[in-house]
Amino acid sequence: MNEANQAVLNYLTNTYRIQDVSIEGVEQAIDTIFNFNMLTPLQKQLFNIIILQALDIEYISEQLTSYMMEEELKRIEAQKEDYYDNQ
Repeated sequence: MNEANQAVLNYLTNTYRIQDVSIEGVEQAIDTIFNFNMLTPLQKQLFNIIILQALDIEYISEQLTSYMMEEELKRIEAQKEDYYDNQ
């Protein structure tokens, strides 16, 4: 993983608190973060070229999916422990 992927992954997880971790969700989050809709058509084209060369969106999506699954498993385990502690 390159530094840019790691930085985006950390930002999406810790600051942006991304919910939709699909490839489309990651792309939409990046567009939102960088105000993609405010760019001119030429700027959008340049932005897309830079992002596609700098980031592996599919990899970021896969890592976010794994992270969300791990967090969900931790939550379920904590609920189980609480349930058995209260029995």
